[in-house]
Amino acid sequence: MSDQTQRAIDAKRKHEESWMRLDEVVAVGVGMDDNQPAIIISVKAAADDIRRQIPSRVEGVKVVIRQTGEIKAQ
Repeated sequence: MSDQTQRAIDAKRKHEESWMRLDEVVAVGVGMDDNQPAIIISVKAAADDIRRQIPSRVEGVKVVIRQTGEIKAQ
């Protein structure tokens, strides 16, 4: 595992609980964006206020917000 990937995992773990408390957030994970590890935040619907609550980078890791809609286990 690369240092960048580990940094993304560590940053996700540190901030995930507070992000999951936001109404629009349905999932937080680590994935790739522009061939770099990033924190991926899935939201129910596009909302301008969500970007004001979640920074575009944390601890040197890019944060990407993706509209996925509601996620339900089957």
